[in-house]
Amino acid sequence: MFLKASLFPTRCSARYLVSSPLKALALQEEVLQSRTYHQSMPDQRQKASKQPQYIALVALLFDPAGPEDENRIKAIQELREGHDKAANRWAPHVTIVPPFDVRYEEGPVEDELPIPEQTAGTDSSGVRSTSSTYTSLDLRASSPETEPYRLPEDIRAAYPPGLKAALGTFEEHIEKAVSSIPPSQVLLDEVGFFPLRAYHTIHIRPSLNDPAEPLHRLWSAVSSSLDSSAIQMKQPAKRARGPQSFKPHLTLGQSATGQEKGSIMNRAKAIIETQPLSCKVERFQLLFKNKSQSGPYLVWRDFSLKKAEAVNS
Repeated sequence: MFLKASLFPTRCSARYLVSSPLKALALQEEVLQSRTYHQSMPDQRQKASKQPQYIALVALLFDPAGPEDENRIKAIQELREGHDKAANRWAPHVTIVPPFDVRYEEGPVEDELPIPEQTAGTDSSGVRSTSSTYTSLDLRASSPETEPYRLPEDIRAAYPPGLKAALGTFEEHIEKAVSSIPPSQVLLDEVGFFPLRAYHTIHIRPSLNDPAEPLHRLWSAVSSSLDSSAIQMKQPAKRARGPQSFKPHLTLGQSATGQEKGSIMNRAKAIIETQPLSCKVERFQLLFKNKSQSGPYLVWRDFSLKKAEAVNS
């Protein structure tokens, strides 16, 4: 007596026809095992995807060159708070290397990966806090007498070993590449904008009269470190990498209309019309964060540019 394929809870082809109840039971068990395996695949994929992804960048957090610049940066902050969508995540800054996906060796996936506390390191007045971590929200005055900040080892230990190794290699390459670059200053004396598809990004930048050579030297050194350390995941082909692609600027905000763009630009021009905004190029930062988390970046390392006599001593 033959059992029909329609007795089974799954759609079967002719090769699944069986000639005995015992074989029918064996086939049912096989089908159930197969179904259980495929139902578990999403869980397996989810477990495999627990390996966190991180992004990093290099930036020059704005450091006023004098008291007048400190007053103007307060006005810049007020302007950003009303128009810049990143004002709650970033202090005024110039991006040296834009965000990139960090490539690192994946280790064993743990069910519970500790997440270090990321607390903004300044209050509303820009005063340095007592926290052991600093973020992209920090406004910190640099001083040649103080050692550059480095994320404490006990906090670094909470991150995947492969990430620590990758960022550690990158910081070593950066340190060597910038060893011959002296500290300097740069003037931000022109208001401009980048036209994007949905809005305009308004910023202040060095004018053509001041080509921002210190920033270009810094960009060239750090970019070469990015390549030599092999820390960067493969980027889309559309991202330009040549010298012409580096356009140093300090973002003020975004505008969806021409009227709003004009208003932001006029306010910015009023801030710098009597005297350009002067920024120290003495310290810059390597920052990172978990790609799945919102909020500010965490400072991995401060880098300090040394004067020529300090380098030769």
